[in-house]
Amino acid sequence: MPSYKVFQMKLTNDQVDEIHREGAENSSLWKFYNDANMFPDGDKVQHAWNCGLYDHMANIEAPDMNQVVHIGNGNPNAEIEHLENKFGRNMHSITIGDVVEDPDGVRWFVNFNGYEKV
Repeated sequence: MPSYKVFQMKLTNDQVDEIHREGAENSSLWKFYNDANMFPDGDKVQHAWNCGLYDHMANIEAPDMNQVVHIGNGNPNAEIEHLENKFGRNMHSITIGDVVEDPDGVRWFVNFNGYEKV
């Protein structure tokens, strides 16, 4: 069965501390992070990727991309390989703004209508 890589955008503890110091309403990092998560498009996702805000959180074995979302959203019997990552956190359920790399190495981000190529 094909294996898909799941990348998620998270903040490090230092970044969270920075946002708290500045206040969310004043933090350009928080504004960008929130906007890229809630209203992603290819440019925002690519910029967040280039800024190192994404990390490889898990590998999921699935027959296709649609099943990756199904499995990544709480299928308790699923084949999910959780990975250690720079954030020190587990993968959360797959949602808008997450990136899935298919077996051919093509990256797609989850948007409101399914997937869009990064």
